[in-house]
Amino acid sequence: MSEQTKSRIDAGAPREQLPPTLEETQARNAELRMQKMAKQRQQALAERSLTAARNEKQVP
Repeated sequence: MSEQTKSRIDAGAPREQLPPTLEETQARNAELRMQKMAKQRQQALAERSLTAARNEKQVP
């Protein structure tokens, strides 16, 4: 733990003002990755749907 962090804890700084812990950072990064993957899946489904719709229009 850095001296700056120790001094803020010792001074009674609220938790919200302290930098995130490693676990909090890792959890946040995991959540962001999951959101990104979900968005990519949604975009892929939309693209496949549009492609299927175009292909149906081309079939006589």
